[in-house]
Amino acid sequence: MPPCTCVAAVAGILLTARTGSGQPVSGSEGLELKAITAAALGGAALKGGKGGIGGTLLAVALLGCLENGLTVEGINTFWQNVAQGTLLVMAVVIQQRRSGERAVGLPH
Repeated sequence: MPPCTCVAAVAGILLTARTGSGQPVSGSEGLELKAITAAALGGAALKGGKGGIGGTLLAVALLGCLENGLTVEGINTFWQNVAQGTLLVMAVVIQQRRSGERAVGLPH
């Protein structure tokens, strides 16, 4: 069995335990943004290449702290997603600057 299948199985078990339901869409709405943001913040190249698991784990911890902090402050979920999207855009711009590419809409 490929390793990605095992990881997907563990993720499914954890999601089922978290939501208390076996529905395929329960509790998983919006996790795509979190996954992409964590990978980009962790240093994984979005156009292909290598990324480290250490940076991604650190990015997941950062996103968790951000989400918990915003929830404690009573910030609406919409604005929490805006904050995560802003982090994603910043990570992409930083990656483009480091690779020497010109970011769309931004001057050199």
